[in-house]
Amino acid sequence: MRTIEDIQDEIDRLWGKIERAEEFIRLLKEASGRISGKKDAIDTDVYRPFLAYDMTKASKWRGERERDAAELKKKINELTEDAQKSTSTLLSEIDAAIEKLEELIEEWKARIEHLEAEKDELEGMQEAQ
Repeated sequence: MRTIEDIQDEIDRLWGKIERAEEFIRLLKEASGRISGKKDAIDTDVYRPFLAYDMTKASKWRGERERDAAELKKKINELTEDAQKSTSTLLSEIDAAIEKLEELIEEWKARIEHLEAEKDELEGMQEAQ
């Protein structure tokens, strides 16, 4: 049979896990917010204006220079689009990690409730003796 001290030790370990998980969630949310803000800034300040920029209006860049510029624009567009997709994937993975940590916290809290009840029962039995 477990002792009250054993139960309290497990409760204390679980509260430690909860504190660490909550701190990690806070850090993940903070990082996610910064990443999301930078992603949005790239999209609105760089990516969309870049796509809208028309190189054909540069009259002195006709012919080969115009083709070179179009190829570079296409390559930059592809790289930026890939980076934005990767960033979206990272943000989704961060959200999934936060969700999993929140589920674990709920499980640990439920376990603590169970342990508290077990501890109360043992204390009641000791007092009755």
